[in-house]
Amino acid sequence: MKKQELYGQSVGTLVGQAAGDWRSLKLVVAFEEADKRPLVGDFFVVQEEAGKTFVCRVEHEEYASYSSEKGERERSLVEAHIRKVRGLSTELTNEEKQALFYFQYLRQLLGSNTGNNGMNTAQTGSMAIDSTN
Repeated sequence: MKKQELYGQSVGTLVGQAAGDWRSLKLVVAFEEADKRPLVGDFFVVQEEAGKTFVCRVEHEEYASYSSEKGERERSLVEAHIRKVRGLSTELTNEEKQALFYFQYLRQLLGSNTGNNGMNTAQTGSMAIDSTN
């Protein structure tokens, strides 16, 4: 796969944290966004709507499915993101939900925005991901 330089592009949505580690964030990327998906080892910036910024690194990639998500909140976020990417305005049927597959990433939190003083950790890398929906 050829490495792309992606700056300021929105891809995926945050759905929660990995079990047992508050520094590991879970990102879901739809197959329709595969051309913008991060690679293991990529560094990037996550910007929330509230203005908080995090520097992260991709630690793990896997294929996941709607039925493998354990929490209702995570399932709801996955469904909303997939509907947005596909341009759908109506809720998915149970059959459509069971057929949802996507990329899931675990990302290690390296630092965060402290306001006007900049980042706690130096920002390096090649990918910017905006998590706003």
